[in-house]
Amino acid sequence: MKNYFLKNIEEMYDLAGKVASNITGGEIYTFTGDLGTGKTTFVQGILKSLGAIGPFTSPTFTIVNQYDLNNKNIKTIYHIDAYRISSQDTDSIGFSDMINDSNSLILIEWPEQIQSSIPEYSKNISFSWHERGRFVMLQ
Repeated sequence: MKNYFLKNIEEMYDLAGKVASNITGGEIYTFTGDLGTGKTTFVQGILKSLGAIGPFTSPTFTIVNQYDLNNKNIKTIYHIDAYRISSQDTDSIGFSDMINDSNSLILIEWPEQIQSSIPEYSKNISFSWHERGRFVMLQ
């Protein structure tokens, strides 16, 4: 595990870019932390770094935002906000198809809501508040 202290949004985007540079396709990243700690901002940094076309909005009500890429290894990125669903709802969003696609990348905010559906090989990035920035822990 690696821990980082980030003081501003530029540092958040820089770290997201470093994470993105190691993504090869078929991965699942989960993002945990309280509201406003930087989960969506970090996801936006990954999306930008991988060449997805915005706008990059939180899928709070749509549950899933899909971004199609023209990339050798990653064809589709799924950004999931699981706050309003449970593991029983994952079939209705096509989650099993997503996780079986080796040319996809899945980014899940609020994974606690669907934890029993998420494969063990997923990687977690956690966020927490600090009065002068954010702590970010990469699994």
